[in-house]
Amino acid sequence: MYLVKDFKKILKDLEPFVTRADKKGRLWLHNGNNEKRKMDAIKVKDGTLFKLRPREAWANWLICVVLQHITGDEITFSDSEHGDGYIWNKTKGEVIITEQTPLSQQEKNVLFGRLKKKSKKGKNMHKVNTW
Repeated sequence: MYLVKDFKKILKDLEPFVTRADKKGRLWLHNGNNEKRKMDAIKVKDGTLFKLRPREAWANWLICVVLQHITGDEITFSDSEHGDGYIWNKTKGEVIITEQTPLSQQEKNVLFGRLKKKSKKGKNMHKVNTW
């Protein structure tokens, strides 16, 4: 298991997948299965094999950064044998398994509609559950 300790370092490892496309111009985060053989792991700079797809690692990175900002807790993530990685709250000693699933267009419309409505209410709305 690879536990992320340095968010800047892993961001550098993820950068090619976030900013570039494959040889056919397909964005990695749109479709992580662009190669003949699925990329089920990322080789990080220290040589470790991080057993998450780029889109899974990117999503977990974003979730952790947001949770760190909101809670002030020490939060990180790792790969896992089940699901799409673990989110670790090291401050509270809690762990959550992640499972990322695609949304239908209707679900995306509902989600973005709610986010847009919340964003109009001010910057501290993340502290109030209005769903």
